Amino acid sequence: MATLLVNSVAAEALVYSAFNAYRFAQTQRAWGHVAFLAKVEGQSSPATFTPATWRFTTLDASRVEPVIFDAIVTGDTLTDRVLATEAMRAKIVQFNTDDFINLGQCKIDSDQAVQIVSQTAPFQNAHISSIDFVLQQDRIRQEPVWFLTLMGDDGQTIGKVQISAQTGEVIQIL
Repeated sequence: MATLLVNSVAAEALVYSAFNAYRFAQTQRAWGHVAFLAKVEGQSSPATFTPATWRFTTLDASRVEPVIFDAIVTGDTLTDRVLATEAMRAKIVQFNTDDFINLGQCKIDSDQAVQIVSQTAPFQNAHISSIDFVLQQDRIRQEPVWFLTLMGDDGQTIGKVQISAQTGEVIQIL
């Protein structure tokens, strides 16, 4: 069995898994118009494997000119930021719907991805201090994929793992 230890977080601090943070963000804003989720990012601290802050990059395609928003959830606070530079708008034109995360396919949340890593052979007895999380749609597999970067006490990368957010399958270990 895995020896990953998830430390407790102070009771006053709200810490969410990625999908719970996204649901919280949806309750704080009228996000019905945001049709596309492009990327999810979080970086855990040495105190916990659950990031205290999640960043969601979304596209509001309902406007005449599409707008990219960053929604940052920290505890019970949501901060929206418009990223509407010309360069970003040009990048949006290059996207097609295959580039955006299909939340309907997402069955594996960030906390479940940590459990999968803890049961993966190279990391069963590893001392992992923190984890960087990125969720993106994989064009080739046509499914959402978690990209986890595992770090030791010294902050150095000890491994990278790709996990299907649809099935929980470990796709690649680097």
